[in-house]
Amino acid sequence: MQGWKWLTQPQQPYTWGFVVRVLLKAALLFALLNVLYAALMPLDAIGRISIYNWLVAGRVRLPYGEDPARAYNLSVDNIPTMFATHVISQPKARDEFRVVLLGDSSTWGFLLPPDQTLSAFLNAQGLQLDDGRRLVFYNLGHPIMALMKDALLLEYAMQYEPDMIVWLVTAQSFPRSRQLEAPIVARNPARAAAFIERYGLAYDTATLEAETGFMAQTIIGQRRPLADWLRLQLYGFMWGATGIDQYIPESYTLRQSDFEADAVAWGEDFPQPQT
Repeated sequence: MQGWKWLTQPQQPYTWGFVVRVLLKAALLFALLNVLYAALMPLDAIGRISIYNWLVAGRVRLPYGEDPARAYNLSVDNIPTMFATHVISQPKARDEFRVVLLGDSSTWGFLLPPDQTLSAFLNAQGLQLDDGRRLVFYNLGHPIMALMKDALLLEYAMQYEPDMIVWLVTAQSFPRSRQLEAPIVARNPARAAAFIERYGLAYDTATLEAETGFMAQTIIGQRRPLADWLRLQLYGFMWGATGIDQYIPESYTLRQSDFEADAVAWGEDFPQPQT
């Protein structure tokens, strides 16, 4: 059996010239791949490729995680990647009345298992319309308080034919200073700028710092989102086996809810122009 003898026992000994030629060819091939990648800009197309909803179950909330090793989840900012993992990307059933829930960490279900979120409780009610259609609620909350973030997610979600939008907001989601600083907005500058221009919103898109140089569009420049996409696929197997998508410690400090009269602070310099 020939096996690997062609490599380990060549007919002619390897020379430094041979090694240099191999390295040069490999470098040239890698450079060509980077040029091709930059020309095609396939990150969004790659993001739509997913093992979720066919090889493993789709996630019931958008990817977000601070402890990937124990949560089997991680935060990604590429919107097509986020939605490709979610159950909403499945075909809409004929008897389904699709309801989308938007919001921040309270909607997403921070420190709650997937079966204790708002959408999970609503789905457990088995609600139906008079015409027999089932109300199916989809959790598209994300733990950042910014209306612009919600708007970008909603715009992308419209392709999945929602019949109703329930948008849960708090006062801290409204300040203008928050809108373009949200990671999903800041890291999708082209998408955010197009949204602002399309709807004539009074925001300065120049503050959205898009990395438009050649290197930023190559495999090297986009190695982080590509790695996050791959890791999210791999964590899908653990999610499918365990149903865990968030690490919840056994003990943690609860947020204060009973405030003294002088202890309430909005965390913003109110009043200020809101969205």
